[in-house]
Amino acid sequence: MEQLGQDLRFAIRQLRKSPGFAITALMMLGLGLGATTAIFTVVDGVLLKPLPYLHPQRILKISSSYQGGPDYHVIRDAQFRFLQERSKSFESLA
Repeated sequence: MEQLGQDLRFAIRQLRKSPGFAITALMMLGLGLGATTAIFTVVDGVLLKPLPYLHPQRILKISSSYQGGPDYHVIRDAQFRFLQERSKSFESLA
């Protein structure tokens, strides 16, 4: 413990000699901690937590496409209502 106290006092003396370095070091530490927290929050919410549904493996994505054309990842309200009313293959659409 005595060695740790001496090391801390030495570090404080060195930081007082060069305040520009101390401010830069503290800013980099803060930026690193903030970025790490933000990234973990996203990863935790998107990848680690299970979906809030009873059977998440049964979830499907519906998109529309035209013959010879690109896939559209968004369906219009009218298309959605049509599928919702006439679908017999799906338990529900949301």
